[in-house]
Amino acid sequence: KLTTQVTYTWTDDCTLLLNIEAIVQLKSTPINLTNHMYFNFGESHSTGIQDHLLWLRSSKYLPTDQEQNTNIPTGEQLEVVETPFDFTAGKAIGKDLKDTPKSGAGFDHCFVIDKEPGTSPHSMVPFALVMDPSSGIQLEVATNQPGVQLYTSNTFADIIGKQGVAYPKYGGFCLETQNFPDAINKKEFEFPSPVLRPGEKYVHQTSYKFSTFAQGAEADRTAWIEASASTW
Repeated sequence: KLTTQVTYTWTDDCTLLLNIEAIVQLKSTPINLTNHMYFNFGESHSTGIQDHLLWLRSSKYLPTDQEQNTNIPTGEQLEVVETPFDFTAGKAIGKDLKDTPKSGAGFDHCFVIDKEPGTSPHSMVPFALVMDPSSGIQLEVATNQPGVQLYTSNTFADIIGKQGVAYPKYGGFCLETQNFPDAINKKEFEFPSPVLRPGEKYVHQTSYKFSTFAQGAEADRTAWIEASASTW
């Protein structure tokens, strides 16, 4: 029996805290929980997120099994340099969408979050910054998980959302913090363990801090990149 509790907390500094805890009784079980929140900071949600600017503190990503046409990682960790998966210097999400695998289907891949040597596996690490130039909305994300799945709503087809808005393909993005997918079947992904045992507690934390950058946008971006550069 697996018992899970999810707590959402909204703070005074416009941060949404997501805390997931789980315990198991009697038998050990594989576990890898995440969330699938979609974001679109555009002034008109009927437009896509291709112009949103994204920085990721990630120098490696997990390639998937293209021969089997699945999204299951192969167990490798490949460098993002000179690939469509390189967001270390920041770029528009849509810049390299057409160069992603599966004939430019979009991003649906797990990125390895860079952490400084000696960082506790339970420490929160800022790893992503997203900005929309049209609205001035900015999002910074931190987590205690080792990976994040970037998904760009590749299968959207005018899905009706709030206030009757039709969301098109690439109408939203997700940053799904998690352990590495299929870790239970990949010896390369043994740490952190994907198994929860009786007497242990699974703790998954992620924070989403919202702000605006209407003034001094370039300074904000530069400061964030400089602060993160040591792990890139």
